[in-house]
Amino acid sequence: MNQGTALVLTWLVELGVATAMTGRRDARFVVVVVVASLLTHPLVWWVGAHATPATWWPRVLVAEATVAVVEGVFVRVAAREPAGLVTGVAMNFASFGVGLVLAPAWFALSDLFAR
Repeated sequence: MNQGTALVLTWLVELGVATAMTGRRDARFVVVVVVASLLTHPLVWWVGAHATPATWWPRVLVAEATVAVVEGVFVRVAAREPAGLVTGVAMNFASFGVGLVLAPAWFALSDLFAR
């Protein structure tokens, strides 16, 4: 999976979680959630791409935890959302989980079409 595809998938999952948790669908809230992921996604992607198989899990988990808090604080402050921190953690937990579930199928399809 390339970073662009992963970012779009992240937006779909995180926006779904954020709007479901808060009930908000106003433009400010949607833009804040999208910008939060846009700013933090490259960091997690870089950490995952530069980790060895032995260090991937601890490095990516630390990066995801850090990003979850940063995004949560950003949503809390920029969108003036009282549940911002909890929302940020839930958004990232969900998108990371979806990525883990879809990655094997994505790689299998990529190998199939590369032949």
